[in-house]
Amino acid sequence: MIGRPDLEAKVLGNDVEIDFFATTDEDLFDADRLARLDALMVWGARLTSQSISRLRRCRGVVRYDVRYEKIDLAALANAGIPFANNPDYGTEEVADHAIAMILSLHGAFGNTVRAPAIISPAGRSIA
Repeated sequence: MIGRPDLEAKVLGNDVEIDFFATTDEDLFDADRLARLDALMVWGARLTSQSISRLRRCRGVVRYDVRYEKIDLAALANAGIPFANNPDYGTEEVADHAIAMILSLHGAFGNTVRAPAIISPAGRSIA
């Protein structure tokens, strides 16, 4: 579960009211609260025409993720609401995690990790 948007609140300042939906279950989104939103930032929730039809004032939806298959893009387009995702969200963290898992798996078989050899353009090892 994503935590409260304290960082976003700090960046946006006092001129912006943040209404935090503490759920990723679209069925629990309150229709009256959706109708008041000027913008919607989505993390893990599905967003279908059920909720999109209630976004009366919304001028944009942004997803905190690379993926957007949980978002009904056609319904947003029909409502005239622009959509954006964050194609760089978590890329370094995912890469770091993948390398850590590879190294962990490598160690699980009793192997040791050795530094790679660096070969000079002349074909001689320099490390």
